[in-house]
Amino acid sequence: MGSRLRKGEYLLLITEADPQQAPARYARRWEIETLFKAFRSQGFDFESTHLTRAERVESLIALMSIALVWAHQVGEWLSQTKPIPIKTHARKLYSTFRYGLDYQGWGLSRTRRENSPSQG
Repeated sequence: MGSRLRKGEYLLLITEADPQQAPARYARRWEIETLFKAFRSQGFDFESTHLTRAERVESLIALMSIALVWAHQVGEWLSQTKPIPIKTHARKLYSTFRYGLDYQGWGLSRTRRENSPSQG
């Protein structure tokens, strides 16, 4: 299945399942990938905890989920007064989540992205 995106790019989806459901499944998968990225390298640095006990991992994921929603909400609020800069390829410089996370000083990863909102 293929379609043309708003910016003129093409999206091709290959599936063995129902082709009519492919776009919704792809969108859902992308949401999950974005969530994992926020939990790992672009946000909470989950891997550095080295937790192995299931109950502790579950508790931390629950807390990170609450913090993620909070950071996203703050990012949305911030972007109303100071919009996220757009790169030359028409994508945001950083995510709404990262905008809110950095604004609150919660960015726990050791490396900060250049031009992050907390630096400007």
